[in-house]
Amino acid sequence: MNEQKSNISSRLRKTVAPIVFECSAVDLSSSTEREKFKAKIGWVDDGDNQGHYDAWNVEILYKENEKEYDKSAIFLNDALMQVRAQFLSRGQTWH
Repeated sequence: MNEQKSNISSRLRKTVAPIVFECSAVDLSSSTEREKFKAKIGWVDDGDNQGHYDAWNVEILYKENEKEYDKSAIFLNDALMQVRAQFLSRGQTWH
């Protein structure tokens, strides 16, 4: 299961992340470089260099980059819509 998770995250990082974060592949090339995106994907700092990822406190999920759950705005972020458009333009199906 961990191997599948690793494969999926690597694949998403290479294909989708540059679109979502409007960055280059270089910005995502190492864990050190990816640190700058933590807040956008739900990192909550608990203090003393500790923290966790919150599944719903993720600004890229919401239409206006909110950081709190809003069922009327979830999955409506423009960056996510661009990802969908990229897949559709390549003739890939979207399920």
